[in-house]
Amino acid sequence: MRCLRSTGDGYLLTFHDPQSAERAALRAVEAVFELLNRVAHRNREVPEERVLNLRCAVHLGEVDIVSNDREGPHVSLAFRLEEISRASLPVALNPIPPEQFPLQNYVLCSEEVAGILSRRASPWEMVSIGLLKLKGFPGWREVFRVLPEGHPVDLGTGMRVS
Repeated sequence: MRCLRSTGDGYLLTFHDPQSAERAALRAVEAVFELLNRVAHRNREVPEERVLNLRCAVHLGEVDIVSNDREGPHVSLAFRLEEISRASLPVALNPIPPEQFPLQNYVLCSEEVAGILSRRASPWEMVSIGLLKLKGFPGWREVFRVLPEGHPVDLGTGMRVS
């Protein structure tokens, strides 16, 4: 894993796996959940004003390499996914109820990554949050929330504890 860019409140991470792009997507999701677990643990140990809350997005695609950076439509799509929040749902087609979408500490993925996770019998569950129009992209894109399969979630509070 390599961090290529920080936007102040976001990071562009790349995963290089010459044998399998699908394996890289699986590793990316694993890394995101490990990060969420570590941040949740850290948040329990710090004062409220130092608590970190995260929104994570995973997308897979070829990128254009420019000096010490990456760009192209797949990079833009990853950033558009990361911007999605509960406030995005009113303009979505077939959205989940807003109260089912957490305010913080969640993982979203593109249709491409959801397909990979489903085909690879991964330990995650993909839940469609609806079809959204993403700035700079034509048409509607189905976006998925990734959840640990059969796991109550929370992670401070990515919700879904029953």
